[in-house]
Amino acid sequence: MALTASMIYAKSQGAIIREGSFQCHWCAAPCSSSYLHDDYPRTLDYPKNKWMAKRPGEPYICIGCWLYHRKRLTISFLDGKYEDVQCPMDHSWWITERESFAISESCYHKLLRILLRPPRTFVLGLKTKENISNLLHLFITNDVSILREDTPLFFTLNNIPHEFNTYELKEALRGNIKGRVPGVSALLNLFGSKTIKNADLEGLIKRKRGRPKIEDEETNPSQKIIAISGLCNTFP
Repeated sequence: MALTASMIYAKSQGAIIREGSFQCHWCAAPCSSSYLHDDYPRTLDYPKNKWMAKRPGEPYICIGCWLYHRKRLTISFLDGKYEDVQCPMDHSWWITERESFAISESCYHKLLRILLRPPRTFVLGLKTKENISNLLHLFITNDVSILREDTPLFFTLNNIPHEFNTYELKEALRGNIKGRVPGVSALLNLFGSKTIKNADLEGLIKRKRGRPKIEDEETNPSQKIIAISGLCNTFP
């Protein structure tokens, strides 16, 4: 089964993912009956699926969604800062299987550098409007086996999905803005010219010849095994 954003968030929190016979009310991931959903009751006063639950008829939620919906906890930011008594839904998030960090404006320069050389598995949910909740079950999981500069990657901005790739992001940072996918423009607008100017990007956006590079070739064991196997096959 494909990884959901809630599964990755749960892993980042050190939680054990237990599958069950139900599907999560919010994200549709397999779940047990441990946690009842915290959505509005479906009555005549609330007939609509206000928060866009993927399984509005299911009564239970998964451990990842339960953890994310907590109202009062200490959260860590990407720039190393902390803040107490916070709800995750009130913040932007960078999430991997090992860690999750909230994102504020002071984190933009670091986030930009990460997005130029991202890991193979990550989730990015950005929020700029105060009057909306940042919904984990609407986040899009990036989980690719081979990551090239032209590999499509996804994030949400105010719960709306966007697409980008590192090649187009680098080209836009060089000043070649025309014709870029909307997701790249959204990122540039979010970061702003001051962040881009002060992010020390020279080594990351240096132009190289040839095909788009596989960013994590050195850390991809499966590719090394294939290369060795191919070499061995050349001998009798």
